[in-house]
Amino acid sequence: MIKIYHEIEPVFDDVVYKNEPNLDYNKIRTVVATNFPDLGYYNSEDSLGDAIDDLSDIIRDLMEIKWRFQKTSEKDAIWNFCFKMHNHTINHINGLISYIDSDDIYLHEYE
Repeated sequence: MIKIYHEIEPVFDDVVYKNEPNLDYNKIRTVVATNFPDLGYYNSEDSLGDAIDDLSDIIRDLMEIKWRFQKTSEKDAIWNFCFKMHNHTINHINGLISYIDSDDIYLHEYE
């Protein structure tokens, strides 16, 4: 996904699309927490991170992009994918990777 993000050049779609998907973050988070009960909080550079939030946001962002490919245009979907990756998703991916690759994976056991 990150490789694709760095390789494509998005073109803005001037069409205004209506009826954006209603993707309930709380439902997504509940499913993630149920399926990954060992994920927890972690120390990031300047704050406390939440691996369940990271994974939930990554999933929500990708669900929106999938919806855009199905309901709008390829140009719109690719542009939004790049926009979200640059401004939001990449931060969650980096946080989650750092968490998984650190000793902080056990922080939640002591809360």
